Amino acid sequence: MSRFYTIMLPAVRFAFYSAMRLQVEGREHVPKSGPLIVVANHLNTIDPPLLGVIFPRQIVFMAKDELFAFPSALIMHSLGAFSARKFGKSGMGLRRAIKVLRDGNVLGIFPEGKRSADHSMTKGENGVAYIALRSGAPLIAVGICGSEAFTQKTALLRRPLVNVTIGEPFSFAKTQKKLSDEELVQVTESIMQQIARVLPPDYRGVYDENVIGNDNENQSGR
Repeated sequence: MSRFYTIMLPAVRFAFYSAMRLQVEGREHVPKSGPLIVVANHLNTIDPPLLGVIFPRQIVFMAKDELFAFPSALIMHSLGAFSARKFGKSGMGLRRAIKVLRDGNVLGIFPEGKRSADHSMTKGENGVAYIALRSGAPLIAVGICGSEAFTQKTALLRRPLVNVTIGEPFSFAKTQKKLSDEELVQVTESIMQQIARVLPPDYRGVYDENVIGNDNENQSGR
């Protein structure tokens, strides 16, 4: 862990647990070491530090470019986060993401690319599939519920209930071959369905029918 992260973590953790009723399930699913990609739905600007607080390992987040303007850039860089700016064009974000994993660290990504306006999942972007296939690193899906209700006002008036569910690791075979758009879309869909599975139905959004269909197939095959 970075020195800044180690120093700030206890204070940030105390602030989160004081401002909300935070319930976490599945911490035992997080590998103690080795590369890992954490993928989650995105409801509020507090989601990155929220995951940082509840995870037993430091997460290096690939974050949107707006968060790297002064003064927030100082905090983002101190936490080891990096910008996804020009991810698909220059490849800089991709190379940085692969290096994080190659060094045995945890990479955090919100595949939707933006916060949900109505707490329901929207279509995922293909960048996470590219990273997963190029690195071969295991992934863990995380479902966040309730953080959309958190504001400074709600924290003062009442402590909103926030649930975080951590799923079991899954992975895709590592490949260096040229990836088609169809392959990336298929893997992205699979990753997003894993996130949907650790969320209540009303949070699943565009992935609800796929998850229900797969769940029914699994039940009929037992």
